[in-house]
Amino acid sequence: MKQETRAYVNFLEGISSDIEELRALSTTMKRKVETNASKEDLAVLEQKALGDMIQHAQGDFSSALHSKQRALDIVFKLFGEEHPGTADSYHTLGDSQHAQRDFCSALQSKQRALDIRIKVFEEEHSCTAVGYHTLGDTQHALGDLPSALQSKQRALDIRLKLFGEEHSSTAVSYHTLGDTQHALGDLPSALQCKQRALDIRLKLFGEEHSSTAVSYHKLGDTQHALGDLPSALQSKQRALDIRLKLFGEEHSSIADSYHTLGDTQQAQCDFSSAL
Repeated sequence: MKQETRAYVNFLEGISSDIEELRALSTTMKRKVETNASKEDLAVLEQKALGDMIQHAQGDFSSALHSKQRALDIVFKLFGEEHPGTADSYHTLGDSQHAQRDFCSALQSKQRALDIRIKVFEEEHSCTAVGYHTLGDTQHALGDLPSALQSKQRALDIRLKLFGEEHSSTAVSYHTLGDTQHALGDLPSALQCKQRALDIRLKLFGEEHSSTAVSYHKLGDTQHALGDLPSALQSKQRALDIRLKLFGEEHSSIADSYHTLGDTQQAQCDFSSAL
């Protein structure tokens, strides 16, 4: 249960990190000026787009799922199957299905989105990279770690070619690729990827940023698994310090930081600190 909860947190962190996903339906709206869509259809889709973002932000995934399915139906009617807007709708529907832990449906939706994007944009495009990345998240959640590794590596390769090393999307790819490598037991590779993600985020965002805190936290998990407890303790403590400054005591990420910091302290036999 603990692993499932952390996997779910990882997924939510991934959503918050990928700005492309939050813009998907609004991008669809812009494309509609080139079509013969009726004003009624445009108004309905606009309401769905706005409502979806609010529902997802509030954690109302059931309502968001209904809104996204309705949006997909409208977009499909307007543009047909092989259109960027349809791919966007399949993709965001998959996000809501994933959030509700319907991973099989999410996998199907995200795979369809990726297939359309490859056909429309080809491989080396930012939308295709997003498709590979989030498909990998769902494959990971389903326990298909080899496929998840392949998808996340492809996303990273595309982003490196498009954006270079020092870009927030590249950092996200390094970070989640490291998660899958860790789950596969390839701890040295996971450490390298998570360290790279941290280095990029430090350069882009500085120390006192939520994404930097996530990187310190995850790096500490891998350092712990490798038996480097002093480094793990230092990384997790830094994550906690940043989160305390950003969020204060009463925040879910603070609880997670205290919990995993306690695990490392206990592993060092520092029982007084762990208590």
